[in-house]
Amino acid sequence: MAVSQIVTTALGFVASNPTLFIVGLLLQVLAYVLYSFLYSGKKGANPLQNDKRRPPEPFVYDIRSRDVILKDRFKPAKVPDNLDVIIIGSGIGGLAAGVLLSRVGKKVLILEQHDQAGGCCHSFIEKGFEFDTGIHYIGELQDGSPYRVLLDQLTGGQLRWVKMADAFDTVAVGEPSKAKLYPMKAGPGFYQNLIDQFPTEKDAILKYRDLVQDAAGSFISVVILKLLPRRLVSFLVKTGLPRLVMTFFRKGYATRTVQEVLDELTNNQELKLVLCYIYGDYGLAPRDAPFALHAAIVAHYQDGAYYPVNGSSEIAYHMIKEIHKGGGKVLVQSSVSQILCDSDGTAVGVRVGKNELDIHAKYIISNAGVVNTFQKLLPEKVAKASNVYPLIEKVGQSYAFITAFIGVEGSAAELNLPEGNIWWHDGQELNSICNISEMGLVQRVER
Repeated sequence: MAVSQIVTTALGFVASNPTLFIVGLLLQVLAYVLYSFLYSGKKGANPLQNDKRRPPEPFVYDIRSRDVILKDRFKPAKVPDNLDVIIIGSGIGGLAAGVLLSRVGKKVLILEQHDQAGGCCHSFIEKGFEFDTGIHYIGELQDGSPYRVLLDQLTGGQLRWVKMADAFDTVAVGEPSKAKLYPMKAGPGFYQNLIDQFPTEKDAILKYRDLVQDAAGSFISVVILKLLPRRLVSFLVKTGLPRLVMTFFRKGYATRTVQEVLDELTNNQELKLVLCYIYGDYGLAPRDAPFALHAAIVAHYQDGAYYPVNGSSEIAYHMIKEIHKGGGKVLVQSSVSQILCDSDGTAVGVRVGKNELDIHAKYIISNAGVVNTFQKLLPEKVAKASNVYPLIEKVGQSYAFITAFIGVEGSAAELNLPEGNIWWHDGQELNSICNISEMGLVQRVER
């Protein structure tokens, strides 16, 4: 058989059986990935190989004792010798990286510019009241869930969680004294609860449910692409294969906005507002946020929300103690002004404080955010050489917010306070809060 005839026959088979061809190609890709993971390259240590949970210890309420861990002020003498890793920023990402690296024998130093470690997990005391600054609830923390297992391992099993009320969120629409309340109830009846409140919109709500489940479930495609070798991903992207076979990309969940999806489902403005109320959790207006992001957050809370007993600072407190066990340190009031790089552009250290103390380590991790890292900390030449740099202005930043902290006398039971959050909108415009934010920004710039 001539070569040309073989080629013609093969192309004809592919044209007649495109699904079979795609499945076969994906199986080859999977086999390549498995081979790469199992048989090639140097295998690293597994920080989760051993169960690090231990029986919960009594809570530490003494402020001074907690400050020893959470407010360990920077001094050059406190910097450990022979550092393996320096992490900029003590938010949950930096602390998690620090714990995991400590577990595999790396000596870690985390530098935090604030006067307390923890990022959005820190709290403060004012006039006898302790206020949390960031976390107001976390989803998917039922026993045995991946999030619960990971947090238990990162904190030695010392965190205790209380489940919030079934109506973990309530959407209030209208003037405060006349606002209509729409409770969002956790559990199997999550969507039936919405139907009960909007009975004429049953079809739209069920379609919304299907889209949320499909988008959230297909997000694994993004994770798979992150795990594949870069050259293979580059090849797949150039061929357009992910857009053809991966639901996440094929259905445009990353490119369609929340508002676009809701506009296709219903004309009921109040229902749209209730369905997208949670955009405050991810900091983008419905007209800007990709539906995939929204779906992931909605799915995260569908089965209920949890809150850490004794406040969110417990998370940082116990993670830092785990880092100490590996000989590491978490030091506050240590503002990093620059990431030091060698002639090849490799990060080799950081410059700290007004006295410009240089500290070196084998690895440098920035948990200070992409904008701060690439526009403020890295040398300009190194930053601009990265393929991340051009995307910063294109993507932009999320909205900022102002928080008012109010202390009241009495327990939640005595004051009949619900164990949940209230999201208030004075009207039915989906993007109204963000419009106000933008207006304020424009007025400040003009002044």
